[in-house]
Amino acid sequence: MSAVPRRSVAALLERHPALLAAPVGGWVDFLTSFGFQRLAIQELLINSPDVLTSSNIFRAGQVFLFLKRLGVPNEAIVGPIFKWRALLAEDVDYEAAAAFLGAEGSGVVPPLALGQLAVEYPSLLAAAVEGEGGLRERLALLRGLGPEAPAQLRGVLWEDWCTWARGLAEWPTAVAPKLAALEGVMGSRGGAEALLRAVPEALKYPLESRLRPNVRLLTELIGLEAQAVASLLRSAPGVLALAPDQLESRWAFLEEAAGGGPADLLAHPPYLLASLSAVTGPRLFFVAQKALWDRLSTPPPTPAAAVPSGLGEAAAQRQAGSGGEAAAAAAGAAGFGGGGAAAQRQGGGRRRGRSMADDSDDEEDELPAASGSRSRSGSGSDEEVLDQVACLDLAWLVEGSDEEWLRRVWEEQRRKRTGFKLIGSGSGSGSSSGSGSGPSEQELLLLRGEWEECVAEWGSMLGWCADKAFTRAGRKAHREQLSLFCLLVQS
Repeated sequence: MSAVPRRSVAALLERHPALLAAPVGGWVDFLTSFGFQRLAIQELLINSPDVLTSSNIFRAGQVFLFLKRLGVPNEAIVGPIFKWRALLAEDVDYEAAAAFLGAEGSGVVPPLALGQLAVEYPSLLAAAVEGEGGLRERLALLRGLGPEAPAQLRGVLWEDWCTWARGLAEWPTAVAPKLAALEGVMGSRGGAEALLRAVPEALKYPLESRLRPNVRLLTELIGLEAQAVASLLRSAPGVLALAPDQLESRWAFLEEAAGGGPADLLAHPPYLLASLSAVTGPRLFFVAQKALWDRLSTPPPTPAAAVPSGLGEAAAQRQAGSGGEAAAAAAGAAGFGGGGAAAQRQGGGRRRGRSMADDSDDEEDELPAASGSRSRSGSGSDEEVLDQVACLDLAWLVEGSDEEWLRRVWEEQRRKRTGFKLIGSGSGSGSSSGSGSGPSEQELLLLRGEWEECVAEWGSMLGWCADKAFTRAGRKAHREQLSLFCLLVQS
């Protein structure tokens, strides 16, 4: 044991008593003759002594000769860190792994680059090719992520010189846990893989920084059941890549500022993908300035909002049978802090107009709620969550470019002037029963000027901090901005 410092021998033998029967001296002589330096041998004995008891010198010689045939330089084989321990196991078929990775036309790298691949990712040569979690299955999933995935995952799972080799090597920690977590949410491996194909960038982030916190927000804060979460993610897979603060703030804004609920969200999940600072926030502010709450409060057509998954059959029947009554009640509830009686008549008792300027500091530091409004999702009973129906046309609010949005606003203003009946938007286009010519260039110019003023006012007030201000953690720090926002909307 002269290769190991004397002070470490007792502790090493205590942890690995099988070393007493292993040919340690033979291993040391063999590794030394092959060119390994004392530091590399010492590192192997201290950190991976099981190699000496589970393998043999003949196997080690085969591995080193194989590496030389791949083109691995001798100095890389005998470097200060012994990196070939996984290849010494008797059940590892490193030749099959190398043949798969360097297969002409279908491999990960050209055969001539296998030596460099072995140096960078030696664990790949120890991986099984077939079976669950094997190299073939891994590569099929990674390649199935689509043509945009390499650019999105460059430096994480993709390298230009070795394509998906990094993803294959880091599969056990960077891909498999996320795949398993998504399989639990979606209910099947196929559903999990489909989500990753839709949003490959979800693989960029650690499991605990995006995926799990976002699923927790959907289930605990918003109060969605597993079936509803799966439905939402299928419709808006980009939610997986959102920062948790963004997801929380967009939900809080829907609930606090627009008076929405889980049913509204499930009726149009892409709402969560619209930027709060650049799209949803200024547009809702403009809705308030133009007194268009009645249009936003028009329930989406039955086909788009029919039985959001996880909302219950009774709620769906009420939605299908009393859409007009809900729309009228929602229109009466328009405006921050206003419409109290009409709001109470609205199905589920929801009310737009939470007073985010409330100065009370409760223990949980929640965004304060105005009297009579529904408590924040996650704190109510399952019956309360299931008893809600979609009452907001979020597609009308968030879909399309700003130019398309302004044309929809003009259309609503024209409707109010001419008295055309509102019949719902379908795709958010603002179609009506009264057709007519579009806005003139002068009308659009005037409306665009008002919109730009609104955007500038929103940007200086909350646009720069919206993703923080509408979260529990950020409420206190941005109370002044929230107070001003409420005051302006109420006025």
